[in-house]
Amino acid sequence: MEGKWHIAGIMGLLGWALMACSPKVQLPIEGPIHSHIIDRDQRRLHFKTMGQANHPPVLFIHGAPGNWRSYMKLYQDTSLVHRYQLIAVDRLGYGLSRKGRDIASIPEQADRIVEALKTNTSGQKAIVVGRSYGAAIAAQIGVRHPELVEKVVMISPVIDPDKEKYFWFSYAAKHWLVRQFLSEAMIAATEEKFAHEKELRRIQPDWDNLSVKTTVLMGGQDWIAPLDNFEYAKKRLKKGRSKFIFLPNAGHMIADSHPDIVRSEILGEITP
Repeated sequence: MEGKWHIAGIMGLLGWALMACSPKVQLPIEGPIHSHIIDRDQRRLHFKTMGQANHPPVLFIHGAPGNWRSYMKLYQDTSLVHRYQLIAVDRLGYGLSRKGRDIASIPEQADRIVEALKTNTSGQKAIVVGRSYGAAIAAQIGVRHPELVEKVVMISPVIDPDKEKYFWFSYAAKHWLVRQFLSEAMIAATEEKFAHEKELRRIQPDWDNLSVKTTVLMGGQDWIAPLDNFEYAKKRLKKGRSKFIFLPNAGHMIADSHPDIVRSEILGEITP
């Protein structure tokens, strides 16, 4: 009996910790939301679009765990949806992009997500927004497909391989018994967590090749992404092409707590 209560306690705390990393879903969104599926090489990419395909694109990439809904407050912003086409992906392994094996490779994730971006018909370059684990993927899109990207916005980035933070519940989620109670998204997030440091080391040389404009937003109360990631970005990103916004009272979920600042950065209303 004591063992059952021990497992129940772990599950309760694990659930609380993971919920703290997940966005709160808020509806409604003005205008229609279109669903898209791209199946290729035994893998599926699911994404949503809002706004007109002939408007400039803004591509949103969530963290781990997460799904396309992770930027809901921005999707509700009429100043964005009237001016841009908003493209929100389920990263491979999450949401409806579950077909086929999970992909830990950051460049592979970037190349698959670009397929969603290419459905835009405006002929204009995109603003690519990535939060947490999605930030490195957003940057990789800027590195690998600069002809498609106007600017990269990294929110609460987890990008420094020397400062990958492992939580007690990350290890708990690897236990076979705990995994029986976890969603597929939580299992995917756990697998990604323990591959992430290695993947970040693989892309370290690529930061020198990120030539598009880049903005980094970081919160001073972020307990998930250490502030070292902000300093790492300052060291690795090109001077004159990068902007750094530090929000001392913000936590990890800046797109939820400070959507006005993210919106202004997308619209180009914040000066360096």
